[in-house]
Amino acid sequence: MSLIVTLNLITIWEQITRGPIDQSPFYPLTSLILELLQDPLSKVGLLISIFYAVELYWNERANKIYEIVDSTPVKNSLFYVTKLSTLSLISFTIILISCLTAILFQFSLGYFDVKPLLYLRLFYYSGSLLILMGGVTLFLQRFASNKATGLALGLLMIAYPILFKYLEWAHPLNIFAYNPQFIFSDMANSVFHEEAYDWINIYWASFVGILSIFTIKYWKRGNSKKSEKLAKPMKIIGLTFLFIFIGSGAYNYYHYNILNESNTKEERIKYKAYYEKEYSKFRNIAQPTITHINVNVDIYPDQRRYVAKGNFVFQNKTSEPIEKLMVSIQKVNSLVYDVNVKNALLDSKNEIDQVLWYKLNTPLQPGNFSSLDYTIDITRSAFSQLDGENYVTSGGSYFELEDYLPFFGYLDSYELISKPNRIKHGLPENSFPDPINADPLITDNWIYFNARISTTEDQTAVTVGNLEREEIKDGRKYSYYKTDQKISRTFPIMSAKYSVATTSHNGIELKIYHSPNHNKDNDQMFSALKSGLDYFNENIAPYTFKDFKIVELPYFSSEQSFGAAFPGMYGGVENRFFNLNHTGEIRNNSLRGVIHEFSHQYWGGYISPNNIGGFSMLTEVLAKYSELVLHEKLYGKYSNNRSLNQALGIYLRNRSRSANTEKPLTTIGFEPMIYYMKGLHSMTALQALIGEEKINLALRNLLAKHRHPKRPTSLDVLTEYYLVSDSAHHPIITDLFTRV
Repeated sequence: MSLIVTLNLITIWEQITRGPIDQSPFYPLTSLILELLQDPLSKVGLLISIFYAVELYWNERANKIYEIVDSTPVKNSLFYVTKLSTLSLISFTIILISCLTAILFQFSLGYFDVKPLLYLRLFYYSGSLLILMGGVTLFLQRFASNKATGLALGLLMIAYPILFKYLEWAHPLNIFAYNPQFIFSDMANSVFHEEAYDWINIYWASFVGILSIFTIKYWKRGNSKKSEKLAKPMKIIGLTFLFIFIGSGAYNYYHYNILNESNTKEERIKYKAYYEKEYSKFRNIAQPTITHINVNVDIYPDQRRYVAKGNFVFQNKTSEPIEKLMVSIQKVNSLVYDVNVKNALLDSKNEIDQVLWYKLNTPLQPGNFSSLDYTIDITRSAFSQLDGENYVTSGGSYFELEDYLPFFGYLDSYELISKPNRIKHGLPENSFPDPINADPLITDNWIYFNARISTTEDQTAVTVGNLEREEIKDGRKYSYYKTDQKISRTFPIMSAKYSVATTSHNGIELKIYHSPNHNKDNDQMFSALKSGLDYFNENIAPYTFKDFKIVELPYFSSEQSFGAAFPGMYGGVENRFFNLNHTGEIRNNSLRGVIHEFSHQYWGGYISPNNIGGFSMLTEVLAKYSELVLHEKLYGKYSNNRSLNQALGIYLRNRSRSANTEKPLTTIGFEPMIYYMKGLHSMTALQALIGEEKINLALRNLLAKHRHPKRPTSLDVLTEYYLVSDSAHHPIITDLFTRV
């Protein structure tokens, strides 16, 4: 038990006190702690359950009293139930000690909102796993000749899922006591996979129930190998378990494999390879550009479903007439769609790949417009694989709608990035072209966006653009959004029971949409936003939107990203900004994260780089510089030392592990550890070399010359650094960005 206590304390202390941003600790919320308790319980707890199951089964034989005990006039079922009950008591004791340890930890930090009912969920989510493992281990002892063999058989139940995952055979129906990731969202007040867990638990509990009948029948008594004749009630119980096992198995299979294709990682990789081989030949065909998107979105949180209906206006911005349209719908589970192109006939349709070819009645001439109507209906079941960019729950929803609406042409984002995977599937190396080979590019692919979003009356829907009005009708809340300027084709939809904090700064309205209980960090975020607005308006370029929104999102998975920046908005998970404890802090430790995301309005927004090697020098590298310079301006020259040391350590560790040959910042592709960590150090060195004022002058010039629709490259920003610096500094600048 001391081991469990120690592991729990180490895990909780490390994760809660470290926090995600610049060492700011989390509030010790019960929802956060539940996730942290799962790991030791699912590892050490399982070992304890197996160990005690073996000990209890072989106890009488180890003490040489089995002949006396086995000769007593009691049924096998009593032996089994007694030992399983003891195992259950041990399991619940382990969980109780874990919960008490966590509660005492919360009390020690002066946090008393412990929500004991949440801790009870752990008895279900973890307790069922430990008890089921104990039950199957008792069954396996019948096949063991001694305690050591019995223990080895029990440990096999932990080992075989590892093998199955390696072989890509893993499935909830063949991984014993499969346990979907248990992360309780404090914001949504739920677990994403809750319904799925209930059904898979019924499946495996009934399986252990069937095994328990055989365990009872063949319980080892003395040296006899005779089995006990089962009474009629026991047979009925066994048949009931069998019926539940088959029924729940069929239900689970239908939901995992029919309604929601349970594709393995390798299957998804194979499909991407197939898509590229089949459709990359259409990469450069002439296709129109979408200019206006109008959409009505109806969200049904309790059904975990949304429906989007609307239309595109598109224009032929090429130099040649377009006769055929390649319309694609991204593959996603439980999606129903309908597409209709004005003045066009459906020529062919690939149902599996969801690729449609339309032949226009009259070729679309350069500069001319047409339109497309669409409907998509998507359900995000608890049985589906959690997609952090596409989920709907009763407590909060988030989906990046642009990814699921129809699009024209070939989808580059489907291509495999990993070099080994490309080689394995017979694809050529797909490295980002070096910017030196890039022609000047102008791509005016931004859009005007108009949306009407409905959700339940108690929720608020948020998206990009200006909120024109809200109304409640027929028990549903309608929100109307519209952009007054072109934006990039990114328009996420969020819906939850939001409270809205609002302030204004120099004519810009600042809004924070947050869970009602997650309001402790609002002042920190507003302060950071105001600092960012002032700095960019004074030193870089005016902010062009009427408002800026920060929107809280539920946290359901450790694989979710912190969030993403969109035009005039940032959407971030609840554990990024909203649950941080800033009590007693001298500095605003939300500053870095808020400034980083706000700066993407410029770096990745107004400056929209060409998607070739070195693109990150105009996005993430400049965002890291923005947080660096703001922090230094507010807190002094040496205030960034700790962050710089951390970045250097992360970069050097990952560099030694990388299988790829490192490229310089001007030519790298998607390599976050380089452009985040090394990029930060390179910009720090550049600042020390030429100074903040000259860097800002270079960035102002970059915006003046290369604002969207131009698509600049890393060489363009490098040129601006050269132009504002002394020639004596050019070799050092070259070394910082063009050499490894």
